[in-house]
Amino acid sequence: FIMKNENTTLQLDMIHYNKNFCDINLYVTDEKILYQKTHTHSFYEILLITQGKLLQTINGEERILSENDICILKPKSVHTLKKYKNSPLTMYNFEINAEYLDSVCKSLGFDSAEKVFPINENYSKCSPAEALEYIKILTFPNKIDELNNRTEINQAMLKITVTKMLINFIVNPSHGFIHQKEDSIISTILNLLDNKDFFNSSIKEICSQIFYTQEHVTRLFKKANLNTPNKIHLQNKLHYAAYLLLNSDLKIITIAEQSGIETVSYFTKAFKKEYGIPPSIYKQTYKIK
Repeated sequence: FIMKNENTTLQLDMIHYNKNFCDINLYVTDEKILYQKTHTHSFYEILLITQGKLLQTINGEERILSENDICILKPKSVHTLKKYKNSPLTMYNFEINAEYLDSVCKSLGFDSAEKVFPINENYSKCSPAEALEYIKILTFPNKIDELNNRTEINQAMLKITVTKMLINFIVNPSHGFIHQKEDSIISTILNLLDNKDFFNSSIKEICSQIFYTQEHVTRLFKKANLNTPNKIHLQNKLHYAAYLLLNSDLKIITIAEQSGIETVSYFTKAFKKEYGIPPSIYKQTYKIK
């Protein structure tokens, strides 16, 4: 790789070794050797997280990548990769020649890679089984690393893996692209906050579902003159609890648990603040007998 200092951003270029053209390079990275300087590159880049978490800053926005997340970056995307707190990390970093990826996309029926990836950053998530399949391909017949990427057999294995990733991106609707504008981000988070399946999740965990940090989402809510995600989350839990109080014979402790609130004392205090009366009185007053 050639690294040039261009306005404090490093430009990483794919080059030839021994006059043999290399379509794909693969580097297996952990938290100890992660390259953390802001950089751009002349090739497509695929990041596959197989363990832990990674914090990526791109276009001024921070996004958390977690286990089984995939990110595909177009050439000239400027980004920074950093450790996420004390999280361990195993990342498979594929660097793909643009002309080669263009040919793969054409073989799949597209005019060009530009048609498949019209934006700088594209996110998806593979299943644990798919991630394991990728790793099995990459470690057969021998481990691929920067020392033997260029052997014929390993280039073949790399091409198989990258092609399978692209097919999953393109044809599997459950792996749809996640690239959202501010109003779409807010709408998505609001839906997750209102989903009882996420009542036991923290705001940080909910935000990570669409690859954003809690801080970034909170700023968007404030900009849109909305209550904080924490407050909206709690209100949704209490509204669901109120529904259960009037439409079930569950005990209050059970209702609190099913609403994602850990203790009855906090549930009672929060419910009274929201509705003006304790949950027991609310049930006695409004439940139809």
